[in-house]
Amino acid sequence: IADQYKENGNHKREVTRTVTPGTLVNNFGSDPKYLASIYLETDNKVGISFTDVTSGRIIVTKCDKDSIIKNLSVYNPSEILVDRDNVNIELSDIVESIDGYFDTKLHQQDNYPDYMICKDVVKDHFGDNIINSVDISSQEVVSVSIILNYLRKTGKDTDNSITKIQKIGEEDYVKMDARTRRSLEIIKTMSFDSGISLFDIMNKTLTSMGSDLLKRYLQRPLSNRTKIEDRQDAVELLTRNAVLRDDIREQLEVTPDIQRITSRAANGTATPNDI
Repeated sequence: IADQYKENGNHKREVTRTVTPGTLVNNFGSDPKYLASIYLETDNKVGISFTDVTSGRIIVTKCDKDSIIKNLSVYNPSEILVDRDNVNIELSDIVESIDGYFDTKLHQQDNYPDYMICKDVVKDHFGDNIINSVDISSQEVVSVSIILNYLRKTGKDTDNSITKIQKIGEEDYVKMDARTRRSLEIIKTMSFDSGISLFDIMNKTLTSMGSDLLKRYLQRPLSNRTKIEDRQDAVELLTRNAVLRDDIREQLEVTPDIQRITSRAANGTATPNDI
């Protein structure tokens, strides 16, 4: 995408953003388009980061090499960033599996910078205390840095919309591999273009924000009893209070996609209608 401007009476164009599958900022009303990055250290510990650039956050998790596909299947990313040397040495079998499981663009980059450089990139963006406050590992720090650098490379100010890091701990969620997740037809059916998934049955949401949240809940079922009971209490409150529930739904029907509008305002792509 290029902006046209005048210089010395001549029209010139400057490229301001390169559109890629994982960096779309104008996908209102459609499914989130996740960008993922994978960083594998020599001890087989992996840092994986995900972002939907319209959501304002980066989701990070740490796992073993054998759990890469399982974690990717939760978000089904549109684009995956991997280290070229990792692919040539440690990740060749994983790359073959990615091609088999996902309809995604695999983007191989040159060698990633070392941890200290990546740590500075993350701290400069989120603040000096972010690594300790969120408690992210060295692998996760590098994977977050990879995404931030890629967003800066492909789009002017696109990274400005990313304001927080959310750490996902595997211990709080039911463990499901990619094959099980697909067989259960949670979000999509086995045939993809026909049939009804669990999400299709349950989705009574009125906003894209609610739809995205329900998908995340279904894709990562809780195993933590306290969190499950908290969620059940919230459901019970709305189930027993029809007036409150109807009032909330009435308000949601006229609520714009605040999350995506905020993101577009931060990266300079908002329109007058958005505001």
